[in-house]
Amino acid sequence: MIYLAADTVSFDRARSIFKRWISPSRTAPIDPVLPDVLEYFAHRREHETTGLADFDLQRLNRYRDGRRRFGGALYDHLFGLWRANGVESIKRAISPESSPDLNRRCSFSALIPDQNYDLFGGFPKLVRERFRHKDAAQVSL
Repeated sequence: MIYLAADTVSFDRARSIFKRWISPSRTAPIDPVLPDVLEYFAHRREHETTGLADFDLQRLNRYRDGRRRFGGALYDHLFGLWRANGVESIKRAISPESSPDLNRRCSFSALIPDQNYDLFGGFPKLVRERFRHKDAAQVSL
């Protein structure tokens, strides 16, 4: 990420916000559909290998719901990935932002442009004055 500003006042705050979001200590986001997909894949594998004999009514209903919900070429492809490479391959395919090496692929640079942009109205001063009279609940950056 390249952060441009007219002065260095906000560099530290922007850097700390960036590090908070791209931090190895931050929990990686996980797609909320992932547990349902994984359960469906486990049921599907069992159905394909041993049949439905061990399914009780509740598992059978969940498997049928999963087949309706996760049917199609995309989920067939993901099922193949899961069988060959396990859960991590599905996590990477469904939500690449959950990749643990995200911190190594991202960096923060703060720059002050060489050009003078005052003819555009002195933006940083304008923003500070515009938000001066609003309380914190009204300001979102």
